[in-house]
Amino acid sequence: MGAEVPAGIYVHETVGTLIGAAAVTLLLAMGWRTSSILATVLVVVGLGSLRTGSAGMGGSLRRRWLAGAMIVILAWLVGMSLLRHVDARSISWQWSGQDIVFHEDSPHGNVAVVRTGQQLAVHYGGLLAATIPVPDMELLETLAHLPLLFHPNPQAVLVLAGGAGGLLAEIQQHPVRRITYVELDPALLEALRAVASPDVDAELGDPRLKMVQGDARRYLQQTLSRYDAVILGAGLPGTLQVNRLYTREFFRLVNQVLAPGGVLAFAAPGHRAYLGPELRQLLQCLFATLDAAFKYVRVLPGDRVLFLASDEGELVRSSGADLARRWGERGREAAVVSEAYLNYRLNPALWNKGEREIAGDLLARPNADLYPVAVFHSLRYWGAMFTPGLARLLGAADAVGPVWILAVPLLVFVTSWLALRSPRRRVSGAVFTTGMVGMVGEVLLILAFQSLHGHVYQLIGVLLAAFMGGAAAGARCVSRHRDSAGRLFRRLEWALVAFTLLLVPGFLLARAVAPMTGVLPAVFSLACAALGLAVGAQFVLGLGWLAGERDSAGVAAALYGADLVGGCLGGLLAGTVLIPVLGFPGTALLLAGVKLGSACLVTWGRMLPVGEVTGSG
Repeated sequence: MGAEVPAGIYVHETVGTLIGAAAVTLLLAMGWRTSSILATVLVVVGLGSLRTGSAGMGGSLRRRWLAGAMIVILAWLVGMSLLRHVDARSISWQWSGQDIVFHEDSPHGNVAVVRTGQQLAVHYGGLLAATIPVPDMELLETLAHLPLLFHPNPQAVLVLAGGAGGLLAEIQQHPVRRITYVELDPALLEALRAVASPDVDAELGDPRLKMVQGDARRYLQQTLSRYDAVILGAGLPGTLQVNRLYTREFFRLVNQVLAPGGVLAFAAPGHRAYLGPELRQLLQCLFATLDAAFKYVRVLPGDRVLFLASDEGELVRSSGADLARRWGERGREAAVVSEAYLNYRLNPALWNKGEREIAGDLLARPNADLYPVAVFHSLRYWGAMFTPGLARLLGAADAVGPVWILAVPLLVFVTSWLALRSPRRRVSGAVFTTGMVGMVGEVLLILAFQSLHGHVYQLIGVLLAAFMGGAAAGARCVSRHRDSAGRLFRRLEWALVAFTLLLVPGFLLARAVAPMTGVLPAVFSLACAALGLAVGAQFVLGLGWLAGERDSAGVAAALYGADLVGGCLGGLLAGTVLIPVLGFPGTALLLAGVKLGSACLVTWGRMLPVGEVTGSG
């Protein structure tokens, strides 16, 4: 068996993956559920198996194959109604013991409204988003009233996510003239309207309210309006989609749309008596991020920590008595907020305690687009509550920190130098590192795209298809270059080093053109395709370089196994350690170090003399 056969199989496999990724993206866009997509995939695989089994058969067996194919297709058509029942049953199992009022999978996440007794709970992405008719009044009133009381005369308010379900109703108690509410997912608003709550209908029907369906960050980049208060209700930055609303770059965008004296406010978890180390580090990170974008930051500790930021000194000069006076002048009443409550929350002793615990660490790293450290701290915080082992693991990885950037490439290089003496092992080692770079690089590109674009629920299939399409094209293009396989293999090694070094500058360039939203999918698809092209081409070139070895089947198996193991290890490390600890720049630098060691080994290491096996360069 020559190199052409495994190369051809590799090309067909990547083309199949490309078609699968494109098909799944299309089916998701059409609103198909997971079980329906899975059943369709099984049918396609079953038909392919029947067709493969009938290869070389006579006419009678081929007719049997056609009959079997028709039976499979008919079973699929009949089974679609059964699959809908399976979907409904799985949803009822997920919310066992609760009455499901509303359930929908949107392009941005899953929305579910469940009833327990007289209480309705709205879940978005598996997290509690609102409760009706009895909401979390202390959170809503604190987040709505306090920032508006810090402003002497608020007229325009911008709410970014999480407004419906009570927060808007509290803001509407103030004599503001204009309220703009930006919500990414219309399915969330549909779920709230589906519960037919008079309170929700009233807050969404207020004539001062303007609802904008879209991405909050994109709205800030494009709006010409100015606001006296911006209230962020997106929840913890536990994912990159939410984290992009808590970065230094985002807060600077908020600062640009604030009118003179304007205030930004958001809430985070807290505790009146004790802050654990994981929660303290998260709060310190948020404070440092605000401090990098605003002149003044104020922290009000409690069971919910309220962060306030402004470029006006009024924010830090105002006392509890000042806010209590304004509250009385506006003649408002609330379940929690009162003159006594305001004096308590702004008690200097509590404020100083919060300053010491949260704002006292000047070495806390700000959260940034390229360094989403708040995601890491959020994972540690949730881990400390629900999975202590994960919190300890992340803590140990954080303690190692940047040492990863030097230790991992050095370990790979030394291990390869000592163990990979034969040409076959050296080439396999290079393919292994390429598999790792391909997987981690693809994850970096997807996460960077999500950071800029806002969501990748449907488009992730496009990015994966671009990667696999590039791999298929790369493998096909070099399949006939046996005479120069070695030389092209080494050049691709150095090309991948350059690619990893260009990831961060490329991200910065993409961020500069981010307002041109139509360009981003094309730019990132091209980047994924380029990475896939290098991965696919190098696998086939490795086969061509070692084509003269006797055990050609063993060579193909070794290279393919090395590619898969490298990709598996890269995918495992990327999401759990590398990106949370090192961020985008550190992870890209680590990849460059790993690939640099591999490139040096295959270029100047003990490789086959030119022409010893294949006559290649």
